[in-house]
Amino acid sequence: MLLYIDPGTGSMLFTILLGVLSAGVYFIRGLVLKIKYSIGSGKRTKDDDENIPEFVIFSDHKRYWNIFEPICREMEKRGKEVVYLTASSDDPALDSDLSNVKAKFLGEGNKTYAALNFLKAKIVLSTTPSLDVFQWKRSRDVRYYVHIPHSAGNLSLYRMYGLDYYDAVLTNGDFQEDQVKGLEAIRKMPAKELVRIGVPYLDEMQKRLEGVSDRTKDSNKDSLKASTDAGTKFDNSNDSTNDPNNGNQQGAQHDDQHGIHQDIEKKYTILLAPSWGKSGMLSRFGADILKALKDTGYHIIVRPHPQSFTAEKKMLDELMEEFPDSEDFEWNRDNDNFEVLKKSDLMISDFSGVIFDFALVFGKPVMCTKTDFDLNPYDASWLEGEPWTFSAFPKLGHILTEEGISDIKSLINDSIESDEYKKSREEVRDAMWQHRGHGAEDVADYLIRKSAELDGE
Repeated sequence: MLLYIDPGTGSMLFTILLGVLSAGVYFIRGLVLKIKYSIGSGKRTKDDDENIPEFVIFSDHKRYWNIFEPICREMEKRGKEVVYLTASSDDPALDSDLSNVKAKFLGEGNKTYAALNFLKAKIVLSTTPSLDVFQWKRSRDVRYYVHIPHSAGNLSLYRMYGLDYYDAVLTNGDFQEDQVKGLEAIRKMPAKELVRIGVPYLDEMQKRLEGVSDRTKDSNKDSLKASTDAGTKFDNSNDSTNDPNNGNQQGAQHDDQHGIHQDIEKKYTILLAPSWGKSGMLSRFGADILKALKDTGYHIIVRPHPQSFTAEKKMLDELMEEFPDSEDFEWNRDNDNFEVLKKSDLMISDFSGVIFDFALVFGKPVMCTKTDFDLNPYDASWLEGEPWTFSAFPKLGHILTEEGISDIKSLINDSIESDEYKKSREEVRDAMWQHRGHGAEDVADYLIRKSAELDGE
């Protein structure tokens, strides 16, 4: 008779087995070192400190290369070697042109954590939460674990005990530090080292946007010069189409004969970027919100969360059949979201992390949906009040309720055109994105400084 073991039980059994194995290996290793120490008359052997990397980065998914690449490049400038460990076989780091970054694929699933649990390193930097909570255990041969967030938002929205067993946390705003300190006080945990460093990946997005703007300006200058040069060759000053009093030209803006103003409405591009799951926008509003957006006459781009194509495939297939791609309606699955963010005038989302990428870097409005978010599985459930970023949503643009879907066009227009929303978005950016433009430098400074401190202990 075959016995069935569900995935949760299997994971638990693997963790127990790994713990027993780890204890056995460390016991044998300790015994060997004691014997070597005795034979060597109390002197440390060379092997004790050899081949232990100074800086190790662990990434649990290839999508986090945008977090780590600017840091790796900054460390490369300073001649520092970095060992980059990844759980993705197609991580861009594996093909990086950085000579001082030694990237290695650890394997998938439990193979990754088996390797990490026996890791030797001075400092490990990672975005992965739940260290020493589930399969990923603190290695006795790692001296310092440092967490860097993968977004500019709440640190309290990790699953429970997400950061409790890190030694240090890199932050980008006061609200994050308040969340960490609040959890430490409630749980009576030792205080972690909190270091303000900004958001390196947002800095890179800002540089990319500025580069596009500079190229556009240069292109416009070239076009203007070409037009000016052409104008000197052909004198068409007597052409009636250039006459400011010409009826056709005037009629485009004002019909003098009938006294009617011809207002030309701007055609905005609206990006719908929902998260996934039962609280996600498409699960809650479905076809209703897509129909309302289509009826605005604006250009609509729907960019579902990647997980939706797996976990909510049936729902998405039905919506994509009902609302197929057309001239003014498109479904977007680009790996790189930069271009779609750049060309959109407003985003509608729920609680996706991309909200703040759009609002902080591109300075554009976001309409967030009012949602009943279950905080119970998260660290935020231990803290009083709602997570800080939830209170920031109303400052980015109108909050969209189910009742407000019927009036969505006017809400979009007001969110885009309101000076008040523009001002409050700048306030949110100042609170969430400190040390702008220096994130990677600050991380490199900290890692090198911390390594020196550990040497002095």
